[in-house]
Amino acid sequence: MIFLHQYCQLWRRTLSWAAGNIEVERLFTAPEVQSLLKKLTDVVPEKLFSQRQISALKRPVVKLMTENQLNRAYSFFDEKSRKLLSMPPMMTPASEAVAVLAKDADISCHDTSKFVFIDIEFGLKERERTVAVREPNGELRTASKSEKDRIIRAYYPKKYRSVKLPKVFQAPYLEEALSRNQHLFVLEWACVQFEPDDPNFVRVCKVVYDDLNSRELWWDLQSTRFYGPMVFYLCLNKIIDSLLMKFLREKRLEAACDLVSLYYLVHANERAAVQEKHIGKELLWNYAEKDSLVRTKLEDLLRLVTNDEKCDQIIHMRRRNLAHFQSITRVCKGESYVKLSSRALSSLPIKVMEVCKALLFLRISAALLCPIMDCDEVYNYWEPVHMLVYGSGMQTWEYSPQYAIRSYAFLLFFSIPAKLISSVFSSKLFLFTLMRVWISAFTIACDVLFAVVICKRLSSAVGFYYLIFQSIGCGSFLSGAALLPSSLAMAFTSCAYAAWLSDRNTVAVWSIAASALLCWPFAALLGLPIALHMISCGQWRKLFIHTLASGCFICAFMIPVDSYFFGRLVIAPLNIILYNVFGTDGPNRYGTEPLGFYVKNLWLNWNVVFLMSVFSTPGLLFLGYRRPNDYVDIRKVWPLYMGWTLWILVFFTQPHKEERFLFPMYPLLCATAAIGIEMYHRLLKQLFGGKFRSFFQFIFIALFFLLSISRIVNLTVNFDGPSEVYKRIPDDFVPRNLCVGKEWYRFPSSFYLPANVQLHFLKSEFSGQLPKPFVLEPLPARTRLLPTDMHDDNREELSRYVQLNECDFLVDLSTNRSTRLEPDYMADRNAWKIIYSKPFLLLDRCNRWLRSYYVPILQKKYCSYGNYAILSKIH
Repeated sequence: MIFLHQYCQLWRRTLSWAAGNIEVERLFTAPEVQSLLKKLTDVVPEKLFSQRQISALKRPVVKLMTENQLNRAYSFFDEKSRKLLSMPPMMTPASEAVAVLAKDADISCHDTSKFVFIDIEFGLKERERTVAVREPNGELRTASKSEKDRIIRAYYPKKYRSVKLPKVFQAPYLEEALSRNQHLFVLEWACVQFEPDDPNFVRVCKVVYDDLNSRELWWDLQSTRFYGPMVFYLCLNKIIDSLLMKFLREKRLEAACDLVSLYYLVHANERAAVQEKHIGKELLWNYAEKDSLVRTKLEDLLRLVTNDEKCDQIIHMRRRNLAHFQSITRVCKGESYVKLSSRALSSLPIKVMEVCKALLFLRISAALLCPIMDCDEVYNYWEPVHMLVYGSGMQTWEYSPQYAIRSYAFLLFFSIPAKLISSVFSSKLFLFTLMRVWISAFTIACDVLFAVVICKRLSSAVGFYYLIFQSIGCGSFLSGAALLPSSLAMAFTSCAYAAWLSDRNTVAVWSIAASALLCWPFAALLGLPIALHMISCGQWRKLFIHTLASGCFICAFMIPVDSYFFGRLVIAPLNIILYNVFGTDGPNRYGTEPLGFYVKNLWLNWNVVFLMSVFSTPGLLFLGYRRPNDYVDIRKVWPLYMGWTLWILVFFTQPHKEERFLFPMYPLLCATAAIGIEMYHRLLKQLFGGKFRSFFQFIFIALFFLLSISRIVNLTVNFDGPSEVYKRIPDDFVPRNLCVGKEWYRFPSSFYLPANVQLHFLKSEFSGQLPKPFVLEPLPARTRLLPTDMHDDNREELSRYVQLNECDFLVDLSTNRSTRLEPDYMADRNAWKIIYSKPFLLLDRCNRWLRSYYVPILQKKYCSYGNYAILSKIH
């Protein structure tokens, strides 16, 4: 029964004029709607009073008229035009439901045919006549809508009205008639054949209107009585973009404004799109930014039309509450557009593709040039991937089956394609670079998606600034190509908030689930604002169902994979939470940092964008709340601000701090900063005019560009020594031992090592636990065996070290400062020879600002450089 009810509801929606519970009949007959429809229906005398075929040829009549007679003739034809253009009503399709009047069991099965009773009282209208049907089982009921119409057609025939449904209204004859552009003929016949509330009449009109709109043949109905219903139908179904652009191309701004005004009258209760007075082009820009499905094309066309206009015409609009808009006259002297409250960069050429190319260039450059700055990325992710692809690599305690706080399921997304590619390309370094490019491509796609949605839902300016920040920012340069769960969580955050802004909350929930379960469980914190928004909108059931479904689906893949590799039941996200949240010391054993650590990192990676993001919060609370139409409505963007604020509050208070912990909230940082700069742009324009606003924009972008590029160049020039040095390791196909001492944390991964070279550690001043090689066993024994001398206490294990005489190659940084455990190996020319060396900026011998940004002249003068080199043992 439930399925039958749902099927009937679907059938009724299919026959209705539009989806949703819209009172079509009441809206269509509203005086304001009728006035706009009549205004849009132009009177074309040549078409309205066109010549028609007649039975006998008549001589044309020519009359001489006085001015009064001519005016009376005009009035006569105006009245006749109004009658000819009288629009057929648009009514809700009648129901096929019947009512049982009586049940007489005594006459059941008296006959096998139905008996029909029709009211033949003289003077009644056809719609008022009662028709009843006696069923063979003795039941007396009212006739259904289709039965009543058929019987009335039989008893009261009319010219051109058939008792049976004409074939022209059936497929494929209807499509054939429309292909011959017989739209008007079909509609005229439908008006004769059907009543206005007949479901067949609604069906035929919808097919005709959809065909006209898809083929852009609206002119076929212009100056006919069906043009108004067609326009109303397009507004009702939110498909006015093509017709609106036709008006704009013809520079019919008044008609375009009437069309958009009609759109908002029809959908007045659906969304608060016109809260304040929108006049002239302002209403068109409001529709383009908030409701158009082809926003970019429409904005470009509006910009072209606006620039061609010298001033706005007097255009009468309607308010959203069905009242008249106030008409105004604005003479624009020296301006090509009126002031708009919600458009962003309408007067500036936004070359989004150019910015996307810059973003692509930066991310690919990061994959090729950016050094790995975090040893956790190497030992916890690149090394296990190397082990899965080539069978060897370094193992940390996190991958011990005893602790199992890392997931092999996450690594499979990289190791499986890499394993397939390695069978074609033998170069490990090429495969390493290819995987970084792959990661960059994924993060680029997510960022561009977020930017496109921001352009559509907020404003073009905010999306443009977001792309600029992501293209040039050092934070995206470091995070966009990193093999880290936090980097992939950052990409999923972009997808989640893009889906949320697009009202696709289901996709948003699944993106957060992927971010939290596959990548990093703490990334679920960024899903809290989306969850609160869904609950506030009454979507808590959807939230619960899709959270449960996504969690079960991902865990159904993740738990078996991890359990297979670890040899026991493992839920890696749960283990991470238990260790970091409920452990005694947890990650604090590996170092703690003061509160300013994150502030310093955010400044280095985002500089003025970080400051703008911070200062945009009070600006949004004040300007966005008090004047949402002139700035950004806080109700639309509060989850963006809440997300990055929660992240800062939680992670700033943790003693153990890592730069990578900030990666997931980078998209929200850039989005809030983009909102902030656009808000302050508008405020400065109101206070000081457009020139000061342009100056502020130039200074902000220029400062951000210079600081970011200087930071990026500094990282790739002054700190790329390890990646360049490890590329020079000789490959002579003889087993060799490569040793590192104090520079163990700058090891760029085993992908830089030839197959015959094995990494070993020398004792240095570092007194913590170092990784050890995975056991040389086949999978899955290699990952299931419990490694010896491995724990989570970060205690030094002497079994990790080898003696210096066991080393064939040695990588070290010469600082001219040596200790007993960290001697200057390069100084011993009798034991070691330098294969390759490169200058490396010494952080402790340079000003904090000079070591952070690339200033070549000052750095050479006031900073010291060491030699990062690979040494070969002299036998």
